[in-house]
Amino acid sequence: MQSIQRSEHQFRKLSYWHDSVPGTLLPRMSLENDIEVDIAIAGAGFTGLWTAYYLKQLEPTLSIAIIESEIAGFGASGRNGGWCSSYLSGMEKALAKPATADAAIRLQRLLFDTVKEVGRVSRLESIDCHFDHSGQVDAAILPAQLKRVRDYVDFMHGLGFGEQDLRWQTPQQLCERVNIDGVLGGLYMSHCAVIHPARLVRGLAGVVERQGVKIFEQTAVIKLDQQGFTTPVGRVKAGATLLATEGYTGSIKGLGRKLIPIHSMMIATEPLSERQLEQTGLHQRHAFNNLNHMTTYGQVTADHRIAFGCRGAYLYGARVKQHFNPAD
Repeated sequence: MQSIQRSEHQFRKLSYWHDSVPGTLLPRMSLENDIEVDIAIAGAGFTGLWTAYYLKQLEPTLSIAIIESEIAGFGASGRNGGWCSSYLSGMEKALAKPATADAAIRLQRLLFDTVKEVGRVSRLESIDCHFDHSGQVDAAILPAQLKRVRDYVDFMHGLGFGEQDLRWQTPQQLCERVNIDGVLGGLYMSHCAVIHPARLVRGLAGVVERQGVKIFEQTAVIKLDQQGFTTPVGRVKAGATLLATEGYTGSIKGLGRKLIPIHSMMIATEPLSERQLEQTGLHQRHAFNNLNHMTTYGQVTADHRIAFGCRGAYLYGARVKQHFNPAD
């Protein structure tokens, strides 16, 4: 399936993040013929771009091509909650099992370090992604949530993680960070930052391009095999391939059931005044969320908007919806 040719205006209409990113969103050149490279990557989101970046750090002579069906950062990488988080869903189970606990603890510490690494690379490469390492606040408003968060803090402390990593918050302490009505307490996690995701992903695409990585946009990967990718306009032959299509993996032949894409909806306010921000308690740009199963999450953007959303829906057949009704 060939990609739909979109205008820059259409890309900017995707989200507030896309609309507020500096520079052009005009697509890069598409693939026009067969090519051969050392590494071929399908997808110019965070997975594909970070992989290309570190491969070039390790071996600058590698020839790398990234094939993207839209533009870099079109999907979830460019329009998400703007959290640079060290949390990995399911880690609690691995941490609790004796057979996997040691490895899971090492992994968790690496995840903590990853937040700092994103900030380091952003500064090193002059990517102005509004990175702010102010931490994360989880608010409990029900007794069951309160017990769950207390148990989690005790569990993590028992594994050797300290107050500098995560700590319990009384209602007063939590409301000094985020003013939430009826809060019973909560958790503060230091290993979390907020970002402007489209600025980060677009900036990262520019960095790897300057390192010599070729990015072909508006070129759909329709099939993959051990030798590379097939597109409607040519073959990409490679010594190694990486599938970094994430929620769009179902668009590739034979991979329709590999991943379940989950949609999440966000809105952003108009820029708030200092007085309005004072009333929210958001003196710093904390990432914040509640502990409902349908989690509400948010942040304060660098231009003083509250951008927040909640977990959305799964569409039958792993379909990916491109346009959303603001009234939904």
